[in-house]
Amino acid sequence: MKKQFLLPILFIAVLVTVLGVIWAISYGTNPVTPTEPAIPVEPSKPEVPSDEPAKPDTPTQACIFYVPHPDDEVLNMGAAIIEAQKHFDPVILVLLTKGTASATLNVVSEKLSLQGLAPLTRDELGESRLMDIRESAANLGIKPYNIYLNDLPDGQVSSEDVKDIILSFEAMYPRALHQTMTWDDTHPDHRAAGTALRELQVTDSVADARYIVFLLHWDQHPDASITAITSNEDKAKYEAALNAYHVWNPEEGRYSVGILSTKTAFDFAAGHKETHWIKLEQ
Repeated sequence: MKKQFLLPILFIAVLVTVLGVIWAISYGTNPVTPTEPAIPVEPSKPEVPSDEPAKPDTPTQACIFYVPHPDDEVLNMGAAIIEAQKHFDPVILVLLTKGTASATLNVVSEKLSLQGLAPLTRDELGESRLMDIRESAANLGIKPYNIYLNDLPDGQVSSEDVKDIILSFEAMYPRALHQTMTWDDTHPDHRAAGTALRELQVTDSVADARYIVFLLHWDQHPDASITAITSNEDKAKYEAALNAYHVWNPEEGRYSVGILSTKTAFDFAAGHKETHWIKLEQ
């Protein structure tokens, strides 16, 4: 009877021993470390609008040039515009007129007739000059969205109209540096722009202003400050801006109005590459 129970007992003992060895191999020498639960990540919170807008680490000041006609931005203001981009942000060009009163219309029409083409209209002249100033401004480094175009009557610009324009930009860019031609310039549109800015500065409607001397009249302001282009990179920009006014391509609506209207000024600008400017106290 004892023999009948011995075999099952031995079998069970062997089975237990085998299972114990298997467990020791699988788990005994390599105990399982329980995985720590992941730390939940808090969802990012939306930014709460502030009553006071964030300020940049380095405060910036806008610089705004009021350009009476296409080509003034390079002939008279070009060196100052290039230099301004190193110190101000944004730098903005505000064109006051399209320059449609230019006497060059007849000269252009004569050249077109020699090519068997129809004469130019005043409106076409204006659109051509807008293409010129866009290319010139881009070569000076001005972004397209910082160019503003007005269509005040060429040759009949009023200082009151210019005041309204200046004040609108002062509202957008408080304490900006405003620049335009001098109030004693011989051209009526240049003079109107300078008079407008001067009157606003005298009444403290604008905080900072400079007045740019027409390049062929530098001798009238011998004490003017001078911004000169000196680096090869800046010279290349300036020359490219001048060349925008040399383009003759009637198929594209380009008629080299600038160089045909005032070659003397273009030659002088190319040789000097300067902007002369005064402040109110000069």
